[in-house]
Amino acid sequence: MATIDNRPYRLLIVEDHIPTLEFLQAAMQRCGYSVDITSRRSQAFKLAAAAPYDLILMDMHMLEILLRDACIKLKALQPRTPLLLMAIEMNPISLSTVQDLDVHGPIIKPINVHLLDEKILFLIQDHRQN
Repeated sequence: MATIDNRPYRLLIVEDHIPTLEFLQAAMQRCGYSVDITSRRSQAFKLAAAAPYDLILMDMHMLEILLRDACIKLKALQPRTPLLLMAIEMNPISLSTVQDLDVHGPIIKPINVHLLDEKILFLIQDHRQN
């Protein structure tokens, strides 16, 4: 089980495709995480301002707010929280807009839950040591 101090690691998942969002929520809960979800980046900012997360998982391709702007705002709200991006395909142009920020990924969809769980645990533990 993914825990720290006898509590589950907390994830915030930001994904505008509802079936994918619900799949990730259920899968990560089965892995032992406490999961909050939203389909809007603006709501993610409110959630990140209200409570600490151990990791934020966000889709790269959402139209509501530009990726770079969303990453900057989330990192300002939770500077020590790893931000892991996911995408349908590797897009070097999109990645180049955030390469100077402390973001990770992308994890490519369709998501392999086992690999995602391993990546999340690695990032959380790595950020806690640094």
